[in-house]
Amino acid sequence: MGLTGRPNRALNSLATSQAFNIDGESYLCLSWIQNEDKDYRKVDPILFQARIRNELKIIADHWYYQANAVFTILIDEAMSEMKGSDALFEFIRLLQKREHEEFRVIPQSAKNAFKSGNRRSIIINTIDQQQLGAKLPVHDAFWPLSDKPKAYDVAEIKNAETDALLARFTTQPSMNEAIDCLMELGRRRALMNTVPNSTPAVTAYKVLNSVYFQALLSENWRSARLLYSLVLKPTTDLATYIADITVRQRLLVIGETPETEVDISSPLHQDVILDMLRSVSSSPIGLVICHELISIAGTLIKVHPDFFSGVRTIRIHNLAQLCARQFDPVDDAPVFETLSNVSPSELYEALKQVLQQKHDEFAHVANTMRYHNSTDAQSKMKDVDWFDWRSEQGMITKLPESMLLQLWESLSNANTIVFGDVQSNTALDCKRALSSMTPGEDTFALLIETLTSDIHPSWYKSLILKGYTPLYDSVSNTKTVSLNRK
Repeated sequence: MGLTGRPNRALNSLATSQAFNIDGESYLCLSWIQNEDKDYRKVDPILFQARIRNELKIIADHWYYQANAVFTILIDEAMSEMKGSDALFEFIRLLQKREHEEFRVIPQSAKNAFKSGNRRSIIINTIDQQQLGAKLPVHDAFWPLSDKPKAYDVAEIKNAETDALLARFTTQPSMNEAIDCLMELGRRRALMNTVPNSTPAVTAYKVLNSVYFQALLSENWRSARLLYSLVLKPTTDLATYIADITVRQRLLVIGETPETEVDISSPLHQDVILDMLRSVSSSPIGLVICHELISIAGTLIKVHPDFFSGVRTIRIHNLAQLCARQFDPVDDAPVFETLSNVSPSELYEALKQVLQQKHDEFAHVANTMRYHNSTDAQSKMKDVDWFDWRSEQGMITKLPESMLLQLWESLSNANTIVFGDVQSNTALDCKRALSSMTPGEDTFALLIETLTSDIHPSWYKSLILKGYTPLYDSVSNTKTVSLNRK
């Protein structure tokens, strides 16, 4: 029948790993990691190096054509100007010299890459000729800003006339004052207004580009993220990240409070996604951080799917809280303010560490203590703060297959299982579940996840889930069980 089990078109990043002949012209594609315009993450050399590693791993795992995969990287001047770019260039040189055992890379010119790589032919009426790169004003003179902090009234900026705000740019403001003015102009949709007495005419948007680039060069990540919120647009990458999460039967939850949470269970258009993010974000910084965390989660679930084993609901705000603890262990510290000051590469590594370690590190120690009462295990257990551990476990609920099997086998022993308080909506109808589902179904796991998702605080939820195993052992080892509540 000619069925191969593969779609007729290549998907995701593998499509960019090919050369294309479009209307008789030869084209190479940039990877998805270089898709966004003016994205501050694109000019973080450390993060860019990690993205290259991830992309090479994805290609190595999923490339099935006989011809070579083509991976094209554009290093523009904006990247070259950033601190730490030397380490990135050294990494690329080692790849070209084949001195990285992890990857087999063959350096090629663009012409030879097109010849030796897998090629596809497409006929398209028109092709948009867009400028490539970060599109930052590398060669333009910086807009003059004061190096010394200046005292100014934030309330005065919010109440000032638009022309008065524009006139502030001519007084050599500090970076913070310039950003506050730009944020207010953005809120008023006045970024295309002209700065008074500027020759030639300069718009506030051009000032934004200059201040944004200066913030990047000085690694002032909070300022860069604030300004990026003004130029953030819907991108296909955002939709791809969410598709990569939801097609793996994961529920993505965005929102900073239970009242504002929105569930995403299927792929959506990028315009819809960005509108959702704007509606649930309480601040520009919160919007950008959530956008960034979604992209990291979407990347890691492709490259390291094992990190999400047993996790069926991904709550972005909980991930933000766990990442913030990596940099500031004080629980009362503002989450987004803490994360706004860290570099994109540090945030990427923080979330990667959270997903990699928080689920299994202490559980491994606990199992060691339970089955092997060793002195080494005892010494490790002394350093465990169990309250913090249970709080973190409850923020990313993990339902192992073994626990779900225990739950399923115990359904026949009760009419209802209440996970939270009796008054809460956490009751599982055992007979209905048995009649409508089968063991091992993802729908059963999602049902348990839904019933336990609103149990607060997080340490209480973790305690309930951990406490179910000894209850199951007690019930399974007893032929007749009668539990009466008075």
